[in-house]
Amino acid sequence: MTVSELIPILSFLLLKGKCQTCSQRIPITYPLIECFTGLLYIFILYYCLHHHQPLLLPISLSFSAMLIILTLSDLTYFLVPNKLLLFFILLFGLLHLLFTWNSWAEALLGACISLILLFLASLVIKNGMGYGDIKLFGVLGFVLGWKDSLLALFIACFVGMGITFLAQLLRKRKRKGPIPFVPFLAIGAFTAFFYGDSLLQAYVSFVKDLLLF
Repeated sequence: MTVSELIPILSFLLLKGKCQTCSQRIPITYPLIECFTGLLYIFILYYCLHHHQPLLLPISLSFSAMLIILTLSDLTYFLVPNKLLLFFILLFGLLHLLFTWNSWAEALLGACISLILLFLASLVIKNGMGYGDIKLFGVLGFVLGWKDSLLALFIACFVGMGITFLAQLLRKRKRKGPIPFVPFLAIGAFTAFFYGDSLLQAYVSFVKDLLLF
């Protein structure tokens, strides 16, 4: 493997979209994912520096990397590998020791509540939730804490139902086969990680205004 094959996006252009060894066409999804990941990391860098939270940078990058990798795995193979989950929970445990962003009690409580909540949901929704989703949500709960993990789940369900309904409407037929849930969890988790406090405060304020109306 040469250097020209290792440069994100640029390698695709230099190789004219074909593998240098076998000349097979490289799927356009590869440079698109690389471009999306680069833009996402630029946003994370800007966010951490703009909010004067440089210590949040390694956590944010690791968290986003996990969401991207597992989203692609679920979309491609309908699989959330246990080895990846184990790697990331150990990584976040180490990062929690180095850069404590919440208390251990909050992290462990978030993990437990997330696991139990999604496990109970899987019992109610038959064939609607895989064990990989449940274990991933436990990892998300460890990072986000119980409040933001609940917000992430709400956003994931809301976005998931909207996209699924729209897809069925456009196809004009009933859904066949499983629908990957990790991409929706990733959207909810990413939103809750960066904007959870603002969204929860806005919700509490809205409820108070509604009760006082």
